[in-house]
Amino acid sequence: MPLFSNLYLDTGLEPDDALQIMADDLNFEVDRNRDAEGHRKDSVGPGFLVYAYRPVSPGMVDIVREEFGIDPKVVFNFHEIRSESPDEPHGPHAIVEGVQAVCRALPGDALLLFNGEVVELLKKDGVLYVNSKFGWTDYSIFQQPYVLKEYDHL
Repeated sequence: MPLFSNLYLDTGLEPDDALQIMADDLNFEVDRNRDAEGHRKDSVGPGFLVYAYRPVSPGMVDIVREEFGIDPKVVFNFHEIRSESPDEPHGPHAIVEGVQAVCRALPGDALLLFNGEVVELLKKDGVLYVNSKFGWTDYSIFQQPYVLKEYDHL
C-alpha cells in the first residue's frame, strides 16, 4: 500500500501557484498539464509525487474544519516514492521541508495528515505544531520555532 499525505491549506492562491512555492524551495517542476479527463497530473518532487487541487467534496474538508478550525481551500496530495538507493531523496523528509516552505510563505493555517488520519504537523495562527506522537526520529528537519504537541489519530 502506498504511503500518502495530504496538506490542507487555507489560502487564496490557486492550487498550482501554492504548489509552486514548494517546487521553488525543493527545486522541481510543477506539471500544470491535465490528462484527457481533465485531472491534474502529478508533479515529481524529490522522493514523492504531488498534485494540488481545490477540494470539491465535503468529507475531509468538514473534518479538518471541525477538528482544527481550518477552512482548507487548497489540498496537496503526496505519494511517497520508495527508493532502495541511499543517494535518492527521502520522501517524507522532503515533503516536510517543502510543507514548511509553504507555511513560511503563506499567512494562512495548514494541516499535514499522514494516510488521512494522523497529524504530522499543524500551522495554526502562525505557530507550527509538530506531532510528538507521530514517530519522528529526527526533529532537526523542522525549522525553529516549532512546538511539540501530542495529537491522536482522527
